[in-house]
Amino acid sequence: MNAVQVQQINAYALGSVMYQFNQQHRDFNPNKSQWKITIQDELDVFRHAAQSNWIADDNAWGLHIINDAPSYLGMLPGDRQTFIAKFVVDVNLNAWHGYPADHVNKNHDIPDYNVLLSWLNIDLINLPKMRKIIRGQPCRI
Repeated sequence: MNAVQVQQINAYALGSVMYQFNQQHRDFNPNKSQWKITIQDELDVFRHAAQSNWIADDNAWGLHIINDAPSYLGMLPGDRQTFIAKFVVDVNLNAWHGYPADHVNKNHDIPDYNVLLSWLNIDLINLPKMRKIIRGQPCRI
């Protein structure tokens, strides 16, 4: 990665808040979820989440959409794939950052109900998948 790529990532703003990628989700740390998509794709997932208003309580959730369907975007500890991204805002730093979400083992990574409903209404997920996510159960894309 070169400095230009880093500047492009740090230059995206949602209102007055910047998006910054978090290196600990790209450093192969076995205890942290790891992005398996490019940095540009990570930014695109965030941008789409922001533009779609998939935001609740200083959190946003996104999907890596390929051919109108969610695609896996990261790996979780225990070598499990995930297709949901979570983005959090740090108001002290005035910046967003994101990571591949673990809705099974971390209740705070379960997307907001209205976000899930939005995904359901535009056919990105189906009702059984929505129910599994809400319950913190594993599900495949």
